[in-house]
Amino acid sequence: MFTELTFGNKKYKAYDNANFSIVVDRSCNADCKFCVEDLRNHSNEKRDCNYEAVLSKMRELDVSISVTGGEPTANSRFIELANLIDKYKFRKTVVTTNGSYLIRDNFKVLDSILNFNHLNISKAHFNESKNRAVMRYKADDYFSDEDLVSVVNHIKEKQSKLRIRLSCVLTKSTIKSKEDIQEYADFYSDYVDNIVFRELMKSDEIENQDKKDFYATNSVDMTPILEEIEKDNEFVLINETHGYYYDVKVYKYKGMILCFEQADLRNMKNRKEDEIYEFVLHESGRLCGSWNDNEAYLGDFYE
Repeated sequence: MFTELTFGNKKYKAYDNANFSIVVDRSCNADCKFCVEDLRNHSNEKRDCNYEAVLSKMRELDVSISVTGGEPTANSRFIELANLIDKYKFRKTVVTTNGSYLIRDNFKVLDSILNFNHLNISKAHFNESKNRAVMRYKADDYFSDEDLVSVVNHIKEKQSKLRIRLSCVLTKSTIKSKEDIQEYADFYSDYVDNIVFRELMKSDEIENQDKKDFYATNSVDMTPILEEIEKDNEFVLINETHGYYYDVKVYKYKGMILCFEQADLRNMKNRKEDEIYEFVLHESGRLCGSWNDNEAYLGDFYE
C-alpha cells in the first residue's frame, strides 16, 4: 500500500496509488461561489516552474497526473505542459477546467490534450441561467451546453480516447436532491457517460468572506441523498473508496458512471508527517505532499 522513498535526506512512505496534481495557475476567468481554492492555505508566491525536471522525477514513481488551477487552460504555458506530460506517458492523465478555453483558436487547447485520459469540466447546473449565477464567468468567457456539444463532437472527430467527465458541486441554489441529480444526469446522458457529484468541502479555514457565507448557507448534506440512492434499483454500487480526508462512492445509472464525493479538509491534519497520499506542485514551484505549500515540503522545481 505504501512505497518508501527519499526526498532530500528525509524518508517518506508514499501511497501506491498517489496522484500528482500540478497547480498551473491559481488565477481564473470565473469566480465560482463554490471554488475550493479559497479554502486551502497557500502562499501567493508564483514562479516559472521547471516542468521538465519535476515530470522526469515524478515519472519514476508511476503516479497519475492531474492538471488544475484556478483555470489551468488560461495559462500561456498550458500547451507546453500538456505536451511534456504526453511525452512522459503517465498511467493516467486528467485536466480539470471550466471549459472556456477549449474551443478557442480552432480547438488549440483541446487538441493538446487529446492523448489524455480524462477531461473534467465544471457545470453547476444544466439550466444556463442557474449555471451562470453560481459560476460567475467574467466577460464573454461563458462555456455553454452548446460549447460542450462542440467539444464532444471534436473529440469524436479526432477519434481521441479523451473521456469527458462533468463535475457538479451540490448546493441549495443548484443541485440539491436525488431527483435533481437524476435530472442532471438524464439531461447530459446524450453527451457524456461520466459525472462526479461533490459535496461542498468541510473546512475551518475559509478566509474569503464571500465563500464563507456561501458555504454556510448553501451546503447540501450528501449523506441522506446517498441513503436514498442506495435503496433505488436504478443505481448499482460498483466501487467505494475511503481516504484519509475523503469518501467516494461510484454507481452505475442508466449506463452512466456517477461518482459521489465527500471531503473534510479538517481530517488532512490526521496525516502522519512521513506519509504522502498526494503530490502537489504549487505555482510557487514548490513540490509538497500537501495542498498547503508550507507543509510536507519535498523540493523546489522552478527556473
